[in-house]
Order: sequence, then C-alpha cells, then structure tokens
Amino acid sequence: MTSSDLGLLERGEEAAAIARAVTAARQGSSAFLLIDGAAGVGKTRLLGFVRDAASEADLRTLSARASDFESDYSFGVVRQLLEPQLAGERAGDSSRAGDTSGAGDPGDVWHGPASHARQVFTSAENLEEVSGDFGVLHGLYWLTVNLAENRPLVLLVDDVQWCDRPSLRYLAYLLPRIENLGLLVVMTRRTGETGSDEPLLRRIVTDPGVQVLRPGPLSGQAAAALLEDALPAQPPDQEFVTACYQASGGNPLLLRELARTVAAEGIAPTAANSRRVEGLGPRAVNQLVAARMERLSPEAAAVARAIAVLNDKAGIRTAADLAGLGVAVTADGVNALERMEILCVDRTSPEPAISFSHPLIRTAVYSSTGEAERDAAHRNAARILAAADAEPEKIAAHLLRTLPEGNQQAVSVLRQAARTSLARSGPEAAVTYLLRALNEPPAEDEKTAVLCEAGFAAAKVDLKKSAQCLERALHALADPVRRAEISGILGLVLLYMERADDAAGALEKAIDQLAEQGNTSLERALQAALLEVLVNVCDPARTSRQADVMRRLPRTGEVGDDLLDCVLAKCDAFTGSREALGRAHEVMRRSEEIVRSGDGASFFGATAFWFLANNCWVLGLGDPEEGIEALSAVIDRTRTRGSFPTLVFCHNFRGLFWLERGDVAEAEADLKEAIRLQEMTGLALGRPTVVAGLARVFLERGDIDAAARILDEGGVGETLPKIGFFPYYLHARAQVLRMRGDLESALRTAMSAGERLAGHGGQNPAVVSWRSEAALALYALDRESEARRLVAEEVELARRWGAPSALGRALRHSALVTSGDEALDFLTEAVSVLEKSSARLEYAKALTNMGAALCRRGQRRAARTPLRQALDIAFRCGASTLVDEARAELVLAGSKPRSVVMTGPEALTPSERRVAVLAARGATNRQIAQSLYVTPKTVEVHLSAVYRKLFISNRTQLASTLDGATRREPSASAT
Repeated sequence: MTSSDLGLLERGEEAAAIARAVTAARQGSSAFLLIDGAAGVGKTRLLGFVRDAASEADLRTLSARASDFESDYSFGVVRQLLEPQLAGERAGDSSRAGDTSGAGDPGDVWHGPASHARQVFTSAENLEEVSGDFGVLHGLYWLTVNLAENRPLVLLVDDVQWCDRPSLRYLAYLLPRIENLGLLVVMTRRTGETGSDEPLLRRIVTDPGVQVLRPGPLSGQAAAALLEDALPAQPPDQEFVTACYQASGGNPLLLRELARTVAAEGIAPTAANSRRVEGLGPRAVNQLVAARMERLSPEAAAVARAIAVLNDKAGIRTAADLAGLGVAVTADGVNALERMEILCVDRTSPEPAISFSHPLIRTAVYSSTGEAERDAAHRNAARILAAADAEPEKIAAHLLRTLPEGNQQAVSVLRQAARTSLARSGPEAAVTYLLRALNEPPAEDEKTAVLCEAGFAAAKVDLKKSAQCLERALHALADPVRRAEISGILGLVLLYMERADDAAGALEKAIDQLAEQGNTSLERALQAALLEVLVNVCDPARTSRQADVMRRLPRTGEVGDDLLDCVLAKCDAFTGSREALGRAHEVMRRSEEIVRSGDGASFFGATAFWFLANNCWVLGLGDPEEGIEALSAVIDRTRTRGSFPTLVFCHNFRGLFWLERGDVAEAEADLKEAIRLQEMTGLALGRPTVVAGLARVFLERGDIDAAARILDEGGVGETLPKIGFFPYYLHARAQVLRMRGDLESALRTAMSAGERLAGHGGQNPAVVSWRSEAALALYALDRESEARRLVAEEVELARRWGAPSALGRALRHSALVTSGDEALDFLTEAVSVLEKSSARLEYAKALTNMGAALCRRGQRRAARTPLRQALDIAFRCGASTLVDEARAELVLAGSKPRSVVMTGPEALTPSERRVAVLAARGATNRQIAQSLYVTPKTVEVHLSAVYRKLFISNRTQLASTLDGATRREPSASAT
C-alpha cells in the first residue's frame, strides 16, 4: 500500500462521491458537497483529493481556508477564492472566461451584473460607485458564472464553520442557483465548533441540494496500516498499535502526530513503550506539537510562533520582521518546519505563501505562548503591516487581538477598516471594528463620529448595539440637524426593538429642535418616520390625530414631502379612504426624486426605498397589477442600491399581489425569495407576513398541512408582540383552522385579525378581509345572522374603498352566507365587478360560485358557461383547489369537463412572457438572466415552456407568434 493510498484509508465511499461530482461538473452539471467531521478526521485530505481529481479532469480549481482569526474579515473567504484568478484575468490569462454573445468585452469577467462585485476587491477610496447589499451578492454570483463559462470551476472552502458572514451569504446565495453551470462547490466543516453565523451555516448545510459526506474514525486495521507506513524502521507491536489507537480514537491526524513524535524521539514501537502514548486524551495534538517544538532551534521556534500570529498565507519577509530575524535565517526555519510537517509552503507564487499543515497545529503553536506575548506580537504585526501599506482590514484583524491602550493610530486604522467593510457590504465586521475603536478609546473630539458610524452600521445587524451607540452620540451632539438625522435612524431602530414610546419620544424631540432650523425637508422626513412608528404602536386614536396634523402641514416641494405622503397614504389605506390611492399615485409621479435621495448616506438614504415600497403596497390594494408593476420597479432599483429589509418587504407584498392577480407560481417564487433573503441575512422582521402569504399559496393548491406547517414556522408564539403587523398572519391561520374544521378557533382567530387591524387604525377589507373569514366560520356554526351582519359591513367598506378585488370578494362571501335570489344577486354583481379587474383568481372563484348557485336552482345549462370559464382561469392561475371545485360543479351541471389545454400566447405565465419578449428582441439567455435576476437555467426552462405552449421550435419564431408582445416592455421596468 502506497502513501497516497494511506491518505484515503477507508474513504472509498467519500472518494467515489467526489469522483462522481467532478465528472458531473466536467459535463456541465453542478454539485454542492459538504465534508463534515471532527478535527483531524481527514476532511482536508479529502479536499486535496478533490483538487487532484479536478486537476486530472482539467477543471479550474480555486480554494480558501476559513479561520477564526479572519472570521471578521468581510468577504475574506470569497477573496481567497477569487482574487488569485482575478489577478490572472487582469494579467491577460488565456483561460479567462467571458460571454462572446453578451454585452461588454467578451473576455471581461466583470461584464454585466458582475460589475457590482468590484467593490469586494477594491479599496473604499478607489470606488466611484457603491452597490447595495443585494447588488454585491448578485454581482458575485455572476462573477462566478463568468469564471465558469468556458471551463468548469471548482470552489474549495476548508473549515467553513469559521467563514466570515458575508462569504457565507455568498455561498447561501450560490447554492440554489448553480444548476447546469459546470460548478462544483466543496466545503469542509469541523463539528463541535461554533462559527460566526451558526443559523445561516445550518441553513446551508441542511439544504436538500447539499450532499453531506461524513468520514468517521479509522478502524483498528487501518490504524495499524498507517502506523506501519509511518514507522518503517521497526514494525510496531500489536500492543503499541492498540495503545496508539485508543489514545487517538482512530483519528488519522492524531495517529500521524503520534507516529511523528515516536520517530523523532527514537521511541521503539514496542509493547513495553505502549504506556508512553496512553492517556493523551483530547489535548493530544497540543502535547505532541509542543514536544516537537522543543526539539527546534530557537530561530525555527520563533518563526513558527510568528507565522501562528500572522495566520495562514504569511510571506517570508513579514514573518522575518515579526520574528526579528533575517530573511535567510527565517527561510531556514521555514524549511526545517516544513520537513517536520508543521508548515506547508506554496511556491507557485513569486513570494512563497506559508501556512500550517493543519489548523489544529497552528492552534497548538499559537497557544504555546502567553497572553502578554501574543498581545505584543499582534501589536507588532499590526505595525509591520501598516508600514507595508497593507489593507486596513488585515491590520485591524491584529488590533482586535490586542488590549486597548489609547492609540489614536489604531482608532484611525479601525475606522478605515470599517469603511472598507461597509463598502464591501460587510456591516458585521464594521461594527466589530468600530466597537473596538471605541474601547481604545478615540480622542474626545472623534468619539461622537465613531459612535455614529457604529450606530449606523449596527442598525443592519444588531439593533441593541445600534441603539446604544446612537443614544450615546445624541448626548454628545450639539448640531440640531445632525441630531435630527441620528434621531430619525434611532427612532426606527427603537421601533424594531419594540420600544415604540422611546422611538416616538426621540423623533418628536428631534422634530421640535429642527423646526427652528428651517430644514423642512428633513423635518417632513422625520414626521414620516414618527407616523410610521405610531402606525405600528396599535394606538389608533393617537395615530389618527397625528396624521390629521401632518395632512395640514404646508408642502415645500422637497423630497421630505414625498416621504411623508407615502406614510399618509398608508394610513389612509388602512382606514379605507379613497384619498390614499390619489396620494399614492401622486407620489409615484415624483418617484425619481425619492429614488435619487435613496442613493445617499443620510437619513433619506436609509429610508427612501422603504417608504416608496410602502407606497407601492397602497397601489396594490387598489389594483394588484398596478402594485406588481410599482413593486417590480422598486425591486429593480433596490437590487443595486437598496437594503435587504426593503427587498424582503417588496418580494413579500409583490407575492401577495401576484396571488390576488391569479398567478400562484409567481406568488410562490416571490414569497420563497423573501424567506431566503430573511434566512440569508438573519432578518426576522416581517416574517409572519411572508409565511402568511406562502400559507395562502398552499391553500390555493389544496395543501392544508403545508399551510399549517409554514405558519408554525413563522416564529409567532401564542401571545403576539404589542408592536408589529400581524393581521395577515392571523387571517391565514383562521383560514387553516376553518378548513380543518376547528370552527370556534377559526372564528376567534379571524376576530383577532380584525382587532389587530383596528389597532393599526385599519378597517379596510382590501388589507385583510377578516370579516368574510369570520362570517364563514359563523355560518358553519349556524350563526347566520351574525355572519350576514359582518359581510354586509365588509361590502359597505369595500364600496367606499372602491377597488374591484375587495368589493368582488366581499360580494362573493355575502352570497356564501346567504340563500335564494339574494345570493345569486350578490354573485352576479361580484362577477360584473371582477370581470374587468386584474384580480383573476377572485374572478374565477366568483364564476365558480355563480355556476354552483345556478346549478342548485335547477339552471344546469346556464351554469355551464361560468363554470367552464372558471375552470379555464383557475387552471391558468395554478389554483388546483379551485380547478377541482369547478370541475366537480361542471359534472353536477351535467357537463363532461373538457381537458384544459394551456397553449397560445395567453397561456404564458408572466415570467415566461418576460423571457419570451426579451428573447424575441434578440437577447441571449445570459443577457435575459442578467436583466431579470434569474439563473441561466431558469431562462432555459422558461423558453422550453414557451416553445411548447406556442408550438414553435426556436427563438427566431417568437416575434411573430407572440402577436405584438415584443412591442411591450415587461412589467418589471425601471422606475
């Protein structure tokens, strides 16, 4: 048996899985593998096997090793993976990838959306334009796609449990989008270690798309073979092998370390020496490495400690400076450590990169020195790196491991590192750097600025820390305008912390102080924030009074007016006032000014997209189609400039409006994207509303159990928080309970939805039709008069609001709790109201109910026409529950339901139509994928469906077959 065979002892199953994944990648498929196991079990060796297999298959391989030392370094793992390849691209590497049919330089991996990822690899000072958080992630995805275009790509990530959060988000974003890219991602995870973002890592490793390999300890037979190979001078006695096996637990790394120590110390592997390896226990590596370190020269030991401080990929010159030795002496020490298999040296680059052979060995060397010595070493390393003009984050990584001493240069470096981190969409690291800077501490005249920077950065990732920093900053600030801006951010942070009274107090105080400064635009923006707080407090009287005051305020023609109007429109929509829609339409006419204000780093920049998204929600309550188009425009802009919370909000409510419009598949896609974004970023805000929408999708498909499960996963306990919007969640829960036959619980829950909506000052059934849901439960409980009273109230409110979807739904439910001619009258009006509206699903339901009512009156022939219409529309909507209902009613009406055939231009879903229109205009699959923020595989799937439905075979036939669709823009147009 050869040494290479020993490297994969008892790893045949894992090796076979890896070989299959490499072959699949070479053929254009993709895979995501995780090698999971205890430290030293052989995960890194399996990763080496992946590298060798990929090399033999001519796959491009990029690798990174995460470490606890760099877990705060924004996109540290991504940069390890991609920077060496990008350097080759810049140098004109002949293997560089590109899209020869797409826009931009075909040899430029940065073309298209990939350009938004430049900031990850560029210093903050050199950035002309900064993309938003999502834009960076999506840019990295397309950068990866471009790199894999002409040659399959393998990404290797060792010790992913220590991966920095932004890089984890990249992996999470990549995971569902790699199909058919010729991309293989292989990660290793050390069990028993807590990483920087355990929930996100858990989300990645438990994804059904990840294949998990779990190499276990070696058997006694394999351990004996390993020891025999490592100790060739004298075959070990069985008793010695048994002692080594028991001491190591079959862990390959510990067995090798034992063998190296035995060989180095000249210990004969006999039965008599068995006791010398007994009882090593869990600290075996530390003890064994310490024993080997004792045999080193002082110079070699100093080199090892210096490289342990510098962490992996250290250079000879930097290590020499830190060890206080000459370059030649340091090189000799590195060679000695390499021979002892403590260090590995990568000599492929101009300056060899030095790393430890295993993270456990680096930990053992690092922990062999005292805290004071390590502190001094990190401080010295920071000084050396600063003198070499290293990146601020690399210097900051060492400063984080030193004790504060009032060093203003350290404060400056940490602030620079935070700015770089924020520019790279790494707010977590920025918060860490800035809090450490505050501990240094900064000079008094600088402290307030650092507090503000920390508060703004933490607002994205840690509300408690954000509030603490901003409150401290407010106490120290004298400038009323600056105080007002900070109060605005603080108010919204406190709101999300459920400290609504404190939030309102901070905003009211800022508004009072700002009134004397003449900055009316900012004043109006703060008043918008105050009203947003009050809407969420569930104090309708106070909200109404404040809204009335704000409606009477003089308008200045500045963007602050627009933000205030967004929230006033929201308040009016809750009450059901028609003024809401007029105000919302007026805001959309000025939306470009709002979008421009959202590009800055001010209070406007932090809130503009959010308020505009709220305004789009109001439009959707009037007309689902209009809401979809408005939200699509905001999504387009938010993807490149805005924040994750706004994107979650937009996908959430666009999903609800897709459902109202009657596109169940589109609704599911948007709502699942909202959930993915929440999980990827750790955002819990708004999750109850998202899961409520997804539950409704499942109900339209007849899957009550799935609807119940997703609601249970919504993170809502038995007692609702006092702050937050829960009517959607309660309404969906009531629907599930009623469909399961728990009518009393359904009634209570529906009434709770109404109470909660009223707490926000709301009674508009277009927001939540809780009265209809309660009425259906009451009717089933034989409380007919109460049911009719509720639906009559809903009809009256829906007429006042005037939106066809709300009125049609209310009329239809009125019919369901009524009988005779009156019921048919309600249904006739419902069909008439909904016929020309964009609410196609509700229209199909009204037609179905009308057909059923006619059939029960003996008018079976008349019933067939609405039922056939309903069946056709329901099928196109993807509402399988309604399809079954309409088909059953047709049978009762004496008609044999014909097969529904989904063909022709009208059969295309909105997503298919968007893809088809762009393809008909001549766009390539890659260009379509980039413009619609989908994967190339998704475009292929949609085009295949389009060809099938239109009875064509290629894209050249699209323009004529679509019958004019190529002349219309897709609905997801720019603002």
